[in-house]
Amino acid sequence: MQIRPSSALRNDYMQISELARTSGQPVFITKNGEDDGVFMSMETFEEREKMFRHRDAIYAAEISR
Repeated sequence: MQIRPSSALRNDYMQISELARTSGQPVFITKNGEDDGVFMSMETFEEREKMFRHRDAIYAAEISR
């Protein structure tokens, strides 16, 4: 798990973007030491969305049985 302050996102966007792309994991962003957001690559986001759609289809099939 990668955690970075919001100032790093503002000042070092390319580094955060590269970290998200190379790790394939979300980067958690904090503001004033508190959780604030999540940054992830489009590839990671699309894979997660695909997994959620597949999971939804399985649940729907189970419910219809």
